[in-house]
Amino acid sequence: MRYVIASLLMLAVLGIVACGGQENSVERSAPPVAQSPKPAQTSQIIAERDFSFNSSKKITLSVEYSVQGKGAFHVYYKAAHVSSEGLVIGDPTSRITTIYPEQDQVVEIEVNSNWSSLYIHWVPMSVYQSELTLAIPLNQASDHYHITF
Repeated sequence: MRYVIASLLMLAVLGIVACGGQENSVERSAPPVAQSPKPAQTSQIIAERDFSFNSSKKITLSVEYSVQGKGAFHVYYKAAHVSSEGLVIGDPTSRITTIYPEQDQVVEIEVNSNWSSLYIHWVPMSVYQSELTLAIPLNQASDHYHITF
């Protein structure tokens, strides 16, 4: 008898759970979302004739090279590391150009207006010379920057 009652009770519970109440799905849906108003019409936007999305400018970088021996100046726009002594190492992935002072001492470079500084790294081709670094803030009124090593 206990087995029969337990079986009937189990079937009743399964029947109720499996049916889930059988309410109409339209009645159970979420309340309707209010329609957003139509966006306001904007007036025609007209750009100035000289407007440009270009955010770069050209600067002139001149190098006064007083170190004996050959080498190269690598120019970076982002710093990778600043040591406790203030030595700034340029990020190799941000190299803009390389200047060989025995070939060119004045170079024109296009820089982004968002860059705050250029980082110059002197790499000598002689083991008897030391590497040198320099940070140049890009905040001058003129677009001419002079480096002396």
